[in-house]
Amino acid sequence: MNHLLNSAGEYQDVLYQLGTDENSTKEVWRSSEKQIPEQRDSLSSWYISGVKLYYYASGNDLWQIDLKSGEEQKLIALDGVLESGTAVFSESVIGLLNDNPDAQWGLQSGYRAGGDTIKIYDYTGKLLNEISLQPVYEKYADTAHCTMVFTDENSIYLLAYRGMEHSVSSVLYQISQDNGELHEIEGWLGSTMGYQNPDSDENERGTR
Repeated sequence: MNHLLNSAGEYQDVLYQLGTDENSTKEVWRSSEKQIPEQRDSLSSWYISGVKLYYYASGNDLWQIDLKSGEEQKLIALDGVLESGTAVFSESVIGLLNDNPDAQWGLQSGYRAGGDTIKIYDYTGKLLNEISLQPVYEKYADTAHCTMVFTDENSIYLLAYRGMEHSVSSVLYQISQDNGELHEIEGWLGSTMGYQNPDSDENERGTR
């Protein structure tokens, strides 16, 4: 998948099938304004199963595309429900987190902020569960951002970054898709790294 700015000044994703040489490499799909509307957060996530592409561009709907026939179907209507968001996929479920672009760095930076609710869907578009991440923010008041790492058939794995965006200090959670129970995984490397504000008096004294 190649993310590009086209000649019209619009962002597109282009999916290629790579062959063993230039002649056997070809474009198989290109996003349109349906999938990435103008002025939307252009961060996208996708998953391929068989000949089906499942595609989500932040703040829009989730689409199912048949790569053989080219048929496009809106699988989950999210426009107006999520202002932004990121997705992870397993063979049976889709997880959507309502995080947003980092206000300081902007849409195209790839940096994210916030995220307090995960919605889990199946591949018919049915909402299976909605999980609040408020317990994470309540336990660690300096949590700046939560990001989903991956999902399997039972759990979603999530990193909560503490203190700043993509800090070295983070907490790893295993979250049950069934009941939303959050299990903090002890011994995660990032959990042993204490966050210290770079503008704190102690740091200033240490550099003098």
